[in-house]
Amino acid sequence: MAVDGLLSLRWNNHSSSFLKQLSFLRDKETYSDLTLVCGGQFYQVHRLVVSGCSEYFRTILEHIPCRHPAVVLQDLPPRHLEALLSYMYLGQVSVPQDDLGGLIKAAECLAIKGLAVPDEPTSPSQQESHSRPTATTEEGPPNPKRRRHDREANSP
Repeated sequence: MAVDGLLSLRWNNHSSSFLKQLSFLRDKETYSDLTLVCGGQFYQVHRLVVSGCSEYFRTILEHIPCRHPAVVLQDLPPRHLEALLSYMYLGQVSVPQDDLGGLIKAAECLAIKGLAVPDEPTSPSQQESHSRPTATTEEGPPNPKRRRHDREANSP
């Protein structure tokens, strides 16, 4: 229907198609721009996804200028990170009932929206009230194009 001469075009299954595409990108590690390190395992993820779903990651990533940073998560079991990544990418996850408490605690530590905190942004005082896993950051593999450019700029 036209409103003021404009036509409205709608992709009826956009949400489900978008979620499927995100899942595909995660499975293939395509366009990943962040490495999460947990329990000696490496997870290639997308900053857009994790920062959109977690105030914890959003806050950390705002202060990291690297093109492909690595965030080391200590004191977090890899199975909980894997479950939370599935939750962030797919909007749902299945967990054993006896592991639910640990998963919720991990979700609270990472301030995962819709699972441990409301979908609305939290105030800084609410964010500080939760114990967070220790995170350190390192720069991931350098971008080869940038390295070559830097060499050319420094040559006589």
